[in-house]
Amino acid sequence: ALLLSSSISSAGAGEALFSIGTDGTPNQLGSLQATASILLWNHGKKALVVDRGGSQIWKIDDPGGSATMTLLASDADGVASPAGAALSRDGKSLWIANTGNNAVLGIDLSTRASFSLPCGFDMTTLVPLSDGTSFRLNDLSNGPVWILDASPGVDPRVVFIPAIQRATAVAEAAQ
Repeated sequence: ALLLSSSISSAGAGEALFSIGTDGTPNQLGSLQATASILLWNHGKKALVVDRGGSQIWKIDDPGGSATMTLLASDADGVASPAGAALSRDGKSLWIANTGNNAVLGIDLSTRASFSLPCGFDMTTLVPLSDGTSFRLNDLSNGPVWILDASPGVDPRVVFIPAIQRATAVAEAAQ
């Protein structure tokens, strides 16, 4: 399965989201304002699509087949110009990197209860890490790496890993 977001027109009228099946046939799933990310999970059987311009998070079931879209969260839930989103390992919680209010939004999908974790840095993404309970919130660069720790049994928190100085920079500073 392949998901593709493409500009509708050069006038900035938004984007169309397509699913391309194994036979190569395109299927337009819907219209978005500005896609920030598309995250496949469950071996490509599901996807999350983050519409930054529309402040919406969409779930797509069976993107390579019947490809049905379901709205998981929107501005009514507190979504504000999201840079990325991911589901918890058990699929019960939705995590969203909101750049519009500089906070991580957590939504319990069964109760719709939500909470917000303020962040004092620029979030650029929300990428699940291999443990399934931690998520990277910024691009890898020369600065610190910010992580959402949503481990079971503890309150979610945002932590950072300090930047590692390169040996040449340290040697130059010592001179």
